[in-house]
Amino acid sequence: MTDDNQSRDWPSAEFERVWGEVAASSGTAGDSWHLIEGRVEQSTPLGAIHPGAVEVFVRGADGSPVAAYLRDASGVAVGDRVTLLGKTVPSVVLRDRAGIMHEYPAFIARTMDAPAREASTMGGWIGVGAVALVGIWVAMRIVSRRSTREPLSRIHAVAERAR
Repeated sequence: MTDDNQSRDWPSAEFERVWGEVAASSGTAGDSWHLIEGRVEQSTPLGAIHPGAVEVFVRGADGSPVAAYLRDASGVAVGDRVTLLGKTVPSVVLRDRAGIMHEYPAFIARTMDAPAREASTMGGWIGVGAVALVGIWVAMRIVSRRSTREPLSRIHAVAERAR
């Protein structure tokens, strides 16, 4: 896998043939098409061959990544959960960030639906904090109302003794 700032060219001539098939067809899952579902781990522009197209790595439910080449990846970002429909192409062998060579299954694909953004865990903590603050505020209001209703005889007695 490469850094997000680099671009990559086609791994093989077979990709170009399948790219044309995917662009010209409205295939559905099953008839030599594959459904790819998972979270986008990385996105790399394809460069001058197909401007606007990207290579994305999608990690499925089983935990293994696949390479998917998308014609139009507008709106697809790292961290999105996506559903892609694609045709198999020869696997790609790429060097990961640690310098180790890996072979990945590859697909020429298109998006099936709008990507779902991963929920931020920070938003959940903010909600919990807001509820806690409201709870503390309500408790303080209740305590302050009770203290104004009850006589302050003990406080007054202590204050009188101090004089």
